[in-house]
Amino acid sequence: MATSEGSFLRPGRLVQARLDQDVENLQGYYALQGYAKAEVGPPQVEKQGQDLRLVIPIREGPRQRVVNLRFEGIEHLDLGELRANLPLKEGGGFHPVLLENSLDAIRSEYAVRGYTQAQVSAHQDWNPDHTLVDVTLQALEGPQQVVDRVIVRGNERTTGEVIRRTLDLDRGEPISDVKLLETERSLYQLGIFSRVDVGLVRAGLETTERDVLVRVEEGKPRTLTYGIGWDSEERVRGLLGFTHNNVAGRAYSLRSDLRWSQRDQRFRFTFNQPYLGEQPISLTSSVFYENEARSTRPFETTRGARTEAVRVFTNRRVSLGLDYRTVDLQIDSAVAGNEIERLDRSYQVTSLVPSFFWDRRDDPISTTRGWSALAQLQYAFTAFQSDPEFLKLFLQQTQYFDLGRQHVLAASLRVGGIEPLRALPARADSPLRPFPSRDVPLGERFFAGGDASHRAYRRDELGIRNETLLPDSKGSFEPVGGDGLLLFNLEYRFPLFGDFGGALFWDAGNVWGDWRSIDPGQVKNGVGIGARYRSPIGPIRAGIAWKLDREAGEKGYALFVNIGNPF
Repeated sequence: MATSEGSFLRPGRLVQARLDQDVENLQGYYALQGYAKAEVGPPQVEKQGQDLRLVIPIREGPRQRVVNLRFEGIEHLDLGELRANLPLKEGGGFHPVLLENSLDAIRSEYAVRGYTQAQVSAHQDWNPDHTLVDVTLQALEGPQQVVDRVIVRGNERTTGEVIRRTLDLDRGEPISDVKLLETERSLYQLGIFSRVDVGLVRAGLETTERDVLVRVEEGKPRTLTYGIGWDSEERVRGLLGFTHNNVAGRAYSLRSDLRWSQRDQRFRFTFNQPYLGEQPISLTSSVFYENEARSTRPFETTRGARTEAVRVFTNRRVSLGLDYRTVDLQIDSAVAGNEIERLDRSYQVTSLVPSFFWDRRDDPISTTRGWSALAQLQYAFTAFQSDPEFLKLFLQQTQYFDLGRQHVLAASLRVGGIEPLRALPARADSPLRPFPSRDVPLGERFFAGGDASHRAYRRDELGIRNETLLPDSKGSFEPVGGDGLLLFNLEYRFPLFGDFGGALFWDAGNVWGDWRSIDPGQVKNGVGIGARYRSPIGPIRAGIAWKLDREAGEKGYALFVNIGNPF
């Protein structure tokens, strides 16, 4: 029902047109449960002080129910699976709509398997008072339609091998309209075609083997991108990129990105191949250079290479990456945790990074309902002159609740832990203070704070004093990260007018030196308010957040402006 009682987040509203629709929906609901003669309404509205009391009278009447559901002539479908998925069920209510939907479901199953000429009908056997019925679903399956040849037209630069491998259609395989749409989508996902049309060549009535005709139009393979922007963390920033998405006509993509801001400079050169041999595994290799000069963290320069294999299963993504990087630090010796940091030496990290992402959101940009889950493990090991060895686990769960009328409640929980497996160099007489994260390089630790993290704190500023926030030589506290992370975000998003909306949010979390010492009692809280604009490139956000656990010397609030969702 759209008509409902008021709540803390949403006031109750009573609109006659909406109430009439609710009554009609209730009538339909009862009918589908087998109460074809149910009487719903008329609704009665009573005034009680400042409130309204709504009563909808319902007279159910007799129920029509299915006793037995039988199948005849169905040989090439799984009856157990079919019985479980049909709208019509034994012991459930009977309605002609449920019966017709069940027939359509069986026809669809046959069509998916290539039985395009299958005929499905039903026979009903009622008891004398017309309340109990036995239903028999009958099928004449007919011949199965299968693939004969695959004919490709229109490709000038792209090799036919790439198209046929992407289609994944073998001779003798059942073919249907659903399969044709799936192959079109697969070809579009290559990103090299501006138009794709996949269809069947006409054949005689007695012919079950059908040729598949693929017509394609190739798009421009080379793209130059550039832009300039500003946000509250990186200040003025620019982008320059070049992409070639069909190298050698094999759908390989080559991309270079140069990103510059007042605080960071980044360059990445990436090569991607959508298949690994005959397997639908995407392999992406890149070399990169990153130069970060944040006001809240030591100066850091990173250069290295990464190779990642990715397999996508509908809404699940499984990947395995191999990462090698060299990091140069310039760190205040007062907050150094080991000899590598104290002497400003470079360190090397070699890691295996498996991850799993499950996406059940209705839309990755403008999400209104669903959820997503991420699990990522990093194993850094001593190879190629690498210094550290550790295990790092990061988990994130997001949930979205559709409250109706474009009101959305979004929540995110992030948890992380790092376990060092090898001690980094440190002299027995070292003047360095010991702290739990000293055996994990600074660039590999957890940090929090910022517009996509805890918005009441500036980027990386969230932490515990004298544990993950250490006093530097100037007497101020500098974030050094930690081996434990706990972060929770709750955000209520609501429309204002047009593409503009607002948000109320609560962020809570902290960073600990050791994952074993994560204590909910040390969580720092913040609340805030923001504005959102739904742009073609994603939501543009701006807002202010206030610290609820402010400590001496800390600014009471933080401002942010950025593009994209915080989680």
